[in-house]
Amino acid sequence: AEIVQKYTTEHKKRSETQVSNAQGLALKAIAERLQTEVLSADPAVKSDDLVRVLQVLKQQLATITPTTDEVHVLHEEVTRTYKTAVSAVKQKTQHETGLDTL
Repeated sequence: AEIVQKYTTEHKKRSETQVSNAQGLALKAIAERLQTEVLSADPAVKSDDLVRVLQVLKQQLATITPTTDEVHVLHEEVTRTYKTAVSAVKQKTQHETGLDTL
């Protein structure tokens, strides 16, 4: 029982580390897409296209439930970046539709 417990504990730690690493990589990829495809997008890109990207990234972000404090902090950072991107796209949409002049 002692030997089995040792290997079970080691396996659990390795699994948790792998999940945490995968979550971190996924969050970093989402953050990168937010930056390159939305926040630094070519001004010629229409807001409709940016909204579609944001919808996909929102779904991806929602699938990640942080398993460690480190991943939780990263998740919060990416969520803040997402909210910043949403605000930027809202402003762009208002400008494209002329609502910003009302």
